Amino acid sequence: MNKKIKQFSEQAIHDDNGETLHFLPNPRYIEKFSNLIIQECIDVIMNNTDRHRKEYFAGLLKEHFGVE
Repeated sequence: MNKKIKQFSEQAIHDDNGETLHFLPNPRYIEKFSNLIIQECIDVIMNNTDRHRKEYFAGLLKEHFGVE
């Protein structure tokens, strides 16, 4: 398993209030895990794309996945 994916999985086990979430099929775990992956993609775009395109592409991802 990719090191980053494993890290996100471990982070997603706990919600924002510190409550332990269990693995699948817990919908809150799935949502948090997915959001961590999407945010990582946005961060890669923001850190590695020229300034004219990064906000456009990051915005597309956020809109597509409904992430704020």
